[in-house]
Amino acid sequence: MKELIYIDWGTTNCRIFCLDANFKILSENNYPNYGILSLKTNDNYLKFYQECIQPLRKSEDIPIYTSGMVGSSPYGWQEAPQLTIPITKEELHKHIVPVKDVKNMFIIPGIKKEANEEVIDVIRGEEIQAFGIANTIKEKDAMICLPGTHSKWLLLEGNQITDFKTEMTGELFNILCKHSILGALMTSDVKEINTAYFLKGVKEAKENNNLLNSLFKGRASFLNKPDKDNIIGSYVSGILIGYEIAKVVESIDLKNKTIYIISSASLELPYTIALEYYNLKSNNIPAKEAGIQGLKAIITP
Repeated sequence: MKELIYIDWGTTNCRIFCLDANFKILSENNYPNYGILSLKTNDNYLKFYQECIQPLRKSEDIPIYTSGMVGSSPYGWQEAPQLTIPITKEELHKHIVPVKDVKNMFIIPGIKKEANEEVIDVIRGEEIQAFGIANTIKEKDAMICLPGTHSKWLLLEGNQITDFKTEMTGELFNILCKHSILGALMTSDVKEINTAYFLKGVKEAKENNNLLNSLFKGRASFLNKPDKDNIIGSYVSGILIGYEIAKVVESIDLKNKTIYIISSASLELPYTIALEYYNLKSNNIPAKEAGIQGLKAIITP
């Protein structure tokens, strides 16, 4: 295999990486308006392939691997299975699905968590990044944190993903900013976090353990402060991220485990600060690097 193409295909965005035989990036193309919610039908996917992907491909001998929501139903291109944890990279490799309408193009499966024969959590895409970290770190056990609209926490033990949790932290913050009484006092675009008030929120979440009450305290406490816009935004962000971490700590033993944060720079800082408050050590790894290393680990097991 001399070259290959990797596509990280999500709900709203599509990122295409052309890679050499050593998985180094030759080129990168981002399509922010061509996620699965924009395409939806087989005809639209084929048109996008012909116009945007095929020109990057020198021949059909160059394989294309995709991951993320592109393998979901009903709006993905073609459904790929979600495998039940615990899961290894070798098991993901075995269940890679060929795309019916394009030669030498594949979809990597997602993963799911079950309890009492019911699916209680699902992931598509983040498992690739988790195995990318597993492929590069020395520790056998680690926790992977992927902040975002729906924050993901994945537990790596040995060569397996053994547990994971999803928290709707980013989405709830957005809703509170745009559609609640708190939204009259703050904006969702908190460009510079106020560390002191962010930590007040983290402390409140840890000590109160009552998310709804803590959120209203934010409104009541800062209602008459002149700079309440930035203050309350940072405080509410601290409450939500602090509460997220508190619940993860309750359910998964994180002692003596390094937490690897895969995120944008804007989310790396608040999560690092909050984890430090909980006396948890963390390192940051760029999402792009983790994804490509994960692809390498899965397709060359």
